[in-house]
Order: sequence, then structure tokens, then C-alpha cells
Amino acid sequence: MNTGLRDLSFYALAIDPATPGTIYTGSYYGVFKSGNSGDSWTPMNTGLTNLAGTALVIDPDDSRTLYVGTDNDGVYQSNDGGSSWSAVNTGLSGNPFSVTALALDPATPSTLYAGMLFDGVFQSTDSGDSWSAVNTGLNPYVNALAIDPATPSTVYAGTSGGVFQSTDSGSSWRAVNSGLGEPPLAVTALCVDLTTPSTVYAGTSDSGVYKSTNSGGGWSAINAGLSNLFIRALAIDPTTTSTLYAGTFDGGVYKSADSGGRWNVLNTGLSSPYISALAVDPTPPGTLYAAAGDGVYALQQLAFCGGDCNMDGQVIVDELLAMVNIALGNADIATCAAGDAIHDNQITIDEIIAAVQHATDGCAGTAGLPTLS
Repeated sequence: MNTGLRDLSFYALAIDPATPGTIYTGSYYGVFKSGNSGDSWTPMNTGLTNLAGTALVIDPDDSRTLYVGTDNDGVYQSNDGGSSWSAVNTGLSGNPFSVTALALDPATPSTLYAGMLFDGVFQSTDSGDSWSAVNTGLNPYVNALAIDPATPSTVYAGTSGGVFQSTDSGSSWRAVNSGLGEPPLAVTALCVDLTTPSTVYAGTSDSGVYKSTNSGGGWSAINAGLSNLFIRALAIDPTTTSTLYAGTFDGGVYKSADSGGRWNVLNTGLSSPYISALAVDPTPPGTLYAAAGDGVYALQQLAFCGGDCNMDGQVIVDELLAMVNIALGNADIATCAAGDAIHDNQITIDEIIAAVQHATDGCAGTAGLPTLS
């Protein structure tokens, strides 16, 4: 999976929307590109004077155009699929020139937002040719950005002081932190549900994942099964938006199949637990890519397998016994969340019978088998 990558920290991922087998990653050693779904990689650093690529976005209308944010040298643009880069920093300010997040308006890709480590948010309406600060009402320490896909004038910023929302394309901001603690938690990751944009997820630096179903009007923690609470990245499966992924600082990758109701760890084959970025292939079955401390990993997935408690692609006697203990009230549902096929926080006799069938006939064709490679 990592042929051609240098073995050091990776910070960002982006998938070509026109050709999903083409993937970019930003790392300590610059930008790398794969044209074969991550099997091999090529460095794409011509013109980059700073190689620490911390954020990546691709123009959805012309995937040859992409932008990379750097650790201390602002934003660079490529118009030829990463073959060459030019700095596009006119109007950007800050010391250091550290870009933490990039976001493109999906309806008007010439409108671009850059989140800065110490200097808030800058906006460009001309594909990066010029930038203006858009920080009225905003906490300046920005970690993450997200845009409402249905109403792109609504922008969210995750900051050291919680979540801020703009409904006028960044001209003004207001805190939307009800339920995020007092003082508000530091928010390190954001994502918006593609089909129900009023649903927003926020990852925090020490308190797990929070969910809002009213565009940030109120937040609730959704951490059942999530044993590591330092969230570095969040991603939604674009084809099944109830499927959500969380990348953690030192606990690897977690998956929820029910919009954050419960989480299961997905670390088989993952040699580094330090996850900085996640990206989901928009074509089924939705391969997940994870940027880790030592490379990029791919999560090859099939469907859910009831009773496969440890998600290794099979159901064994110990897992059946675990389900029985849950059904009898002798164990918590978290000991075998995969036994709860209909996601109602209990194990029924029908679910046990289905799991027995999986134990007998195997999970192939009916079941869930996540493996990292």
C-alpha cells in the first residue's frame, strides 16, 4: 500500500471525484499521488518550497485543480493534477503562515476558505489569486472547516473554543456551542451529513465526538464504544451517510454504522494508531483511506455481519455466548455491538439465530469484514 511513500507523518488526504482511484496525501515530505487506489505513490512537489502538506482539497468541477495548505508557507495551487505548484498567498497573513484546514464551496469552487493556526479564516473568491480575512466574531485558533453542501453560505469552523458558524460565507461568525461544555471544548474535526445537512459532527481533543441535529444549535456526546477520545479526523460515507468514521490521536480508527449511536474499532493491520486524516471513496463499497503516522492505509469493507463481535469476518462460539449473556442481562451490549443487527441496544433470539447461521455458513455475502491493508 505504501510503495513510494517516505515513512514519516501524513497529515491530509483527498480523493479525485472524477477518478476515485486517484488519491493525494499531504505529508512531512510534501504531496504524494497514487493513480491506482494507493498501491503505489509518486512525489508531486515541483514548485513547493515548503513540503509539509497539512490540508488538501480538489476542485469538484475540474479535478486537475487542487490546493495544498502548508505548515508555514500558506497555500499552493496546482492546475495540472499536482505535477507543478504555485504559491497563492496574496492577502494571507499570519506568523507562522500555518494552514490547518481548507474548504471549497461545492457550488462555486472558485470560493475557497483557509483556516489558520493562529489567524482565523481567510476567504478567496478567485481560486486563490487573492485572499481576505473573514474573522468577525471568530475565535482565531482554527483547527477544522466544513461547509453545508446544500447551503454553501453556511460554514463551520472548529476552534480552540468550540464551533463557530457563519451563514453569510464568512462575513460574520457566531459561537454555536450549546452542549459543548463551559468553557467550550477544543474542536479538532468537523463533518456535515451530505443528505441531512442540519446534522453536523464535531470531534474534540479530549472528549470524543459530538453531534448536532439542528445545524449547531445544540450538541450531544456520541461516544458509546469509543475508547479513545482525542479525535483528529471525521469522515462520512457519501453513499451511506449513517456510516461515520473517526480517526484518533493514538487509538486508530473507529466506525459507527448508526450515525454515531455506537462505535467499533477497526485497527486490524494498522501499525500506527496516530490518525490525522480520513477519506472515503465515493464509489461502493466505499473504501476508507486513513493517513497515519507511518503511511496511508486502506480499509476494504463488505457489509455488516451480525454476531461478528471482533469484526474478523467470522462468528465463533465465544461470540455466540457473548450474545447470549447480553440477551440475559449478564453483559453490556458494548461487549458485542455487532450482535445487535437492528441497532436497538438489545440482543434478541432472532439475532442470536442469525448469528448461529453466520457461524455455520460464514459471513461471506451477508456479512461485514473490515480489514486494513
